[in-house]
Amino acid sequence: MDADSVVASVARGKTFYDGNTVDTADYGGIHIEGSIRRFKDYDYVADTTMLKLRSAAMNTCVLVRNVSGINLLPGRAARWQAAMRGRRVDGYTTTLAAEAAGIVDEWLPPAGVPNGDLFWLLIDGNTLLRTDLAGDTGTDFSEGDILIAATAATSQATTAGRLRQADFDTAITGLLLGNQIANRIGRAMSANTTAQTNRQLLAQVSINRV
Repeated sequence: MDADSVVASVARGKTFYDGNTVDTADYGGIHIEGSIRRFKDYDYVADTTMLKLRSAAMNTCVLVRNVSGINLLPGRAARWQAAMRGRRVDGYTTTLAAEAAGIVDEWLPPAGVPNGDLFWLLIDGNTLLRTDLAGDTGTDFSEGDILIAATAATSQATTAGRLRQADFDTAITGLLLGNQIANRIGRAMSANTTAQTNRQLLAQVSINRV
C-alpha cells in the first residue's frame, strides 16, 4: 500500500501494529511518522457500539511513535523526543507549563500504546484530558480556564502528562509567565474542583506548533 493508504488504515483508538509484536530494532512505518489527519469529533464514551458526534468540530491528529520505553496512556500530554520533533515522543510532560507535543489518543484502550508503536496524538480539537493527582489551587478552575502542563518527577511517572490551570496572577517570574502563554494546551470545557483529581476532563485543545 502507498503511504496515504497505510495512514488511512490506522483508525482512532488503534495503533500501527494493532496488537502485534513491535520490533523495536527494526521499526515498521517509519515513512508515515508525522502524518497528519483530521477526524470527526465522536464521543466514544457515550456509546462504544454506535458512535455519536460529540460536536460538529474536527479533531486534528499527528501519527507519532512512542519511544518512551513504557506504554503511554490515553488523555495524557506527551513531549517530543529530542531531534525527532513532529515524529516521536519519549514520555509525558514533567515541568510546569512545559511545551506539550499533544494529547495521547483518548480512544486508546486503558493499557495505552506500546513502546515502539505508532499512534494518533491530538494537537487540535476536543478531547478528554487527565487532571492532576493532587488537589490544590491548580485543580480548582472554571469552564473556559486555560490549561497547562503540571509538574512531575519523571516523564514516566503516574503524575506526569497531567493538566492544571494556568496561574497568571502569581506567576512572579517572566519566564514562567511567558511559558504559560506560549505553551498553553487548551481550555477546560467544564469546571473542576480540588476534590476532582485524576479526572477525565473534556477540553478544547490547540497546541502551538511554531
